[in-house]
Amino acid sequence: MIEAHDVLRIKGMVAIAGRPARLVVQAVGPRIQHYFDRAWKAEESRLSQLVVIGQKGLNQAAIDSALRAAFA
Repeated sequence: MIEAHDVLRIKGMVAIAGRPARLVVQAVGPRIQHYFDRAWKAEESRLSQLVVIGQKGLNQAAIDSALRAAFA
């Protein structure tokens, strides 16, 4: 997905069903790092939030679809 869409950087948190902790995702070019950092707090909404930075003209719908498939 990173190569196919000219993505330079990804950073954020992902909510994985059945996991009590947040998945931190960071990518710079083809290098991807991910780890569970801490449990979700009771007052936090369990929502995935990722910032994607890339070259001009990113196809947001295609990137969203690829990320959803990757974390399904």
